[in-house]
Amino acid sequence: MVYASMAGVRHPDFKFAINRWLAEWGKPGVRGDDVHRVRLEALENGLAPMSIWRWRILHSPPEAPRFTLNDRAWSYLPQLRRQARGRRALYLPLNSRVATVAWLGESTGGFDHQVLRPNWVRWLNTVTWTIAPTFVVGHRDEAAALSAERTMGEVEKAITLRDGSFQGATGKYLFDEV
Repeated sequence: MVYASMAGVRHPDFKFAINRWLAEWGKPGVRGDDVHRVRLEALENGLAPMSIWRWRILHSPPEAPRFTLNDRAWSYLPQLRRQARGRRALYLPLNSRVATVAWLGESTGGFDHQVLRPNWVRWLNTVTWTIAPTFVVGHRDEAAALSAERTMGEVEKAITLRDGSFQGATGKYLFDEV
């Protein structure tokens, strides 16, 4: 949770995001070096709400692609099958085979784990690719897959038509209760 909070305040769009939120509240935006003070406040204040989120550790099995990372270090994910609720999840790749996802939901008081099917890893990599501010980073063995990346819509159309393509190894979907 500390890493997630740190990634949130260090990303390149932080100043724009905080100024957008302040404008929504009718407050003046942050200017100059004040952005660094606000980063520290956001880091300190961000841990409390994150502790009540639902957290899941994701594993990319050997037969699946490796996770990629963008220069933001995290991505917001639409919750497939729950888009009508307008919910999004926070996705953070931690290394090439382990990532975490968090969303507003009843906290389990810890982390549960889910081994993903290859299509889930491809979709998560596509999200990472399509929202990257400048670049993505991946394992050298994934260079061909990265150069052939498509948009989220193209990937969803191609792979969600197959029954169970987004179920985990246990038959559960990414945001289902375990």
